[in-house]
Amino acid sequence: MARADHLVLAAPITPATQHLLNAERLARMKATAHIVNVGRGGLIDQDALLAELPLTAAIFAVALVWQRLRRR
Repeated sequence: MARADHLVLAAPITPATQHLLNAERLARMKATAHIVNVGRGGLIDQDALLAELPLTAAIFAVALVWQRLRRR
């Protein structure tokens, strides 16, 4: 993951895949890497992602925000 320019997640949500992309894995990724999640929102630890994102990149987290808004 440390060398990846792009990461595409396409997995079902299961106990084994919940937060598959967590703080530890996000920290290993390039700052310029692109993450595309075509699977379930729970594959990415949203709090960890938002903590890693620079403010200018927050716009790219729209899909994750949408997931949170739909739950309310």
